[in-house]
Amino acid sequence: MSIEDRGKQVLTELFEACSANEQGQSRVDGAKITTVVRRDPAAVAFAVQKILTSPLAGQVGWSMWLVTAKVFEHEHGDDSLVVMVEAAAAAAGAKLPRVLSSTPHEPEPQRKLLVLQMAEADVAAGDAHRMLMVMRLEGLSTELRAKMLGNCIITFPALGDDRPVQHIRRVRAFVADLHRRMPYFPVFLDFDDRHGMRMVYFGCLADTAATEVRPDGAVGTNMGDPSVLEAIKTSLVGIRRACSPLGIDWKPCAEAMIAPYDAEIRRTLLGAY
Repeated sequence: MSIEDRGKQVLTELFEACSANEQGQSRVDGAKITTVVRRDPAAVAFAVQKILTSPLAGQVGWSMWLVTAKVFEHEHGDDSLVVMVEAAAAAAGAKLPRVLSSTPHEPEPQRKLLVLQMAEADVAAGDAHRMLMVMRLEGLSTELRAKMLGNCIITFPALGDDRPVQHIRRVRAFVADLHRRMPYFPVFLDFDDRHGMRMVYFGCLADTAATEVRPDGAVGTNMGDPSVLEAIKTSLVGIRRACSPLGIDWKPCAEAMIAPYDAEIRRTLLGAY
C-alpha cells in the first residue's frame, strides 16, 4: 500500500476518534489516536503534514491535529508535528482550542531537530507560497520561534531521481522561489556540518557547476564559488531585515552560516549586512 493510501486510512481513523461534548468542546479518544500513531507513524506524519497545507485543517477544527501531534511526540520523542500544527494555526489566525484528552501530561521534551519535508506538489510547481504562509516570522509566536530558529533541516521528495537535489530543476526552482519570498529562510536551518544544509540550500541557489558528484559517489558543493557566496550574502541581508524589527537575535545564525570560511571571507560576507 502506498504512503498516500496509508495516509487516507489514517485520516479516516483519526476522524472517527474525534467527537464533541454538549458544550461544543472537542473530545479526542487518546487511546484510539495512540493505536494509530503506534501502528503507522510514517503515515500519520505524512497525513498530518498534508492536511495542514489544505483548507480542511481549519474546517474540521484543530483539536484532532493537536492531540495527534502530542501523541506522536509522546510515542516517538519527535515534536515536529506539534510545531507544525501550532505554526499552521498561527498562520490561519486561529487560537488552538481547549482539548479534552486521555493523553497524559508529559514534561517538555528537550530541544530536537525538526525535519521539514517539502510538499511534493509545491516542489513540482516551484511554488513556495504555502511555506511562506506557515513559516513567516511575523506569524510565529515567541515560543515557536524559539523551537524553530536554527533547529530545522529541509528534505525534498526524490520521485525516483538519483541526481543531487542541487541539479534537479524543479527543486532548484522551488528553492529559488522560497529564497525570493523568504530571503531570511536560512534563519530556521541548523548548519551543523552533519546535516549539510549549506550544501543543500545554497547549492540549489548557486550555479549547478558549483555542485559536483565525486568519483566515489559523494556529493560536494564548492562553497567558495562566487554564486554560492552571493546567495549567502543575500540571505544575510534578508535575515537582518526580517529579524531586527521583531527583536530577534539573528547573529548566531549569521555566524553559523559563515563558520567554515576563513577570516577574510567572513569579513567580506559580514560586510553584506
